[in-house]
Amino acid sequence: MAEIRQHIVAEVHDEAGKLSELTDRIKFAGVNIQAMCGWSEKGRGHVMFLTDDNDKAVEAIGPVVDNVRTEEVVCVMVPNRPGALSEVAHKVGDIGIFIKAIYAGPDDETEAMIILSTDNNARAVAEIA
Repeated sequence: MAEIRQHIVAEVHDEAGKLSELTDRIKFAGVNIQAMCGWSEKGRGHVMFLTDDNDKAVEAIGPVVDNVRTEEVVCVMVPNRPGALSEVAHKVGDIGIFIKAIYAGPDDETEAMIILSTDNNARAVAEIA
């Protein structure tokens, strides 16, 4: 299953404790983080969150981030087995879709969640489905 969703992209000053501050604010807003990734680059922290309520999460972290926005992503549920990600990568790559970012969310014994940001999300969903 593949669907288009929105995730949160935030940029912060890279400092110790910033992730705990962001996740506390999201937690106290009653929002569940379904998947996330982050990295540090040139003194800036970058985080991407997939949540169950982006509006509340953006409102909660807005005062303590330098930049925050939502953007469209493709959320794909794949079988939790060797080769599942490779199959998705081939489906989008073989038709010329560029993957700008990828991260994963929670999984269980049978399924895993993959989040893709591509240069053509609608076409990616159609190809994966």
